[in-house]
Amino acid sequence: YKAIKYARNDEAQAVFGACICVARGAAQALNFNALVILLPICRHFMTFLRSTKLRFLFPFDAQLEIHILVGIVFGLFSLAHFSAHMCDFHRFASASEEDIYALFGNKLGPVPESGSERWALLLGTRAGITGIIMTVCIIAAYVCIYFRRKKFNVFWYMHHLLLVMLVALCIHGTDSLLEGYQSVFWLIAPFALYFIPRFLRETPFSSMKVIEARIKPGPVAQLKLERPKHWDKRVQAGMYG
Repeated sequence: YKAIKYARNDEAQAVFGACICVARGAAQALNFNALVILLPICRHFMTFLRSTKLRFLFPFDAQLEIHILVGIVFGLFSLAHFSAHMCDFHRFASASEEDIYALFGNKLGPVPESGSERWALLLGTRAGITGIIMTVCIIAAYVCIYFRRKKFNVFWYMHHLLLVMLVALCIHGTDSLLEGYQSVFWLIAPFALYFIPRFLRETPFSSMKVIEARIKPGPVAQLKLERPKHWDKRVQAGMYG
């Protein structure tokens, strides 16, 4: 519906043309995918849902496959959004000042005449800076997928750049250049479901004593841990990661 909305916006069409429709439509799809992409890796939440009758309706055991599928869709919409904005920047560089002020008002401040300075103007906004950060994070995180089996630790840490990307996404629209920002509202619940359990695992509440650690031939690591007192009551299958 965002694409349709901007297709009917004469001011936006005068400056950006059809490119803005693709950019805004892809942005809305990215908001939804950003919400969904975190849910399959919210282990405690997935374990809870698996214990309800919803397990007969949704394939909770395929959460990793769902995460990967959503990641692919997210990457495709990111590419569409990025490409459309490159088109937007190109058109903005040659748009008339009258059309630009009609669309943005004074939100951008004085609009320079030079095309390169107009590119710099957009890239210097909060949306532009966070857009660059998100692009770098997405490229780095997605490239490392190819090293997942051989260099898992590299993949693991680099893949967490997607969390940085999601934080940048929350900030991305806060300039409200075209409309009020909304990404943060899509991500509040997934962030809470993901970060709260991770935080609790690092607190004394979840502390666990290592009894014995050995390196065996193979190479194999043997690790013995003290069983927490609350283990049987609060720990269920699937609560890992």
